[in-house]
Amino acid sequence: MITLYGIKNCDSVKKARKWLELNHVDYQFHDFRSDGLSPKQVHTWIDTLGWETLVNKRSTTWKALADSVKNEMTAQTATAAILEFLSQKKSYAPSKIVAVIGAGYLIYESIMFILRGNIALAIVGIIFGIILLLTLFDKIDIKIPYSWWVVLIIGFVIFTWVSGVSGTIIMVAFILLLMAF
Repeated sequence: MITLYGIKNCDSVKKARKWLELNHVDYQFHDFRSDGLSPKQVHTWIDTLGWETLVNKRSTTWKALADSVKNEMTAQTATAAILEFLSQKKSYAPSKIVAVIGAGYLIYESIMFILRGNIALAIVGIIFGIILLLTLFDKIDIKIPYSWWVVLIIGFVIFTWVSGVSGTIIMVAFILLLMAF
């Protein structure tokens, strides 16, 4: 059995896991964020592969580093940086809470539309509210790189076609998601 190391939300990791499953390869997944990672393991990888191979220089994290940090990166500093980065957990809780409130209010308004006889708007509202909730709770993967795009699209559609109040709440969630990103 092989062990695949990664972060569960990483697109490359998702592709690798899908490939392994489609090819019936027996594997175990080790999520850095939830399962942790020891300094000894990182040292072994750096000794074997070199830190340049291990660090993803295309990532937004690498691009956000100051040039002085990038230029002075060594095996020692790479080990510390990798362990620090993997120990960080991005918190999207406030933005998710606002988006859930927006989706809940949207579904409530959609029920009110049904009672008033406006079935078409109610159906649009309920469908988008459910899609938003499922996306926020990682129950569906709709192949858009970041979940905040889903929040933006749904917020715009709801604000434009269904309800200004629900749309505004969902757009605030979008702004909070961007600030957390």
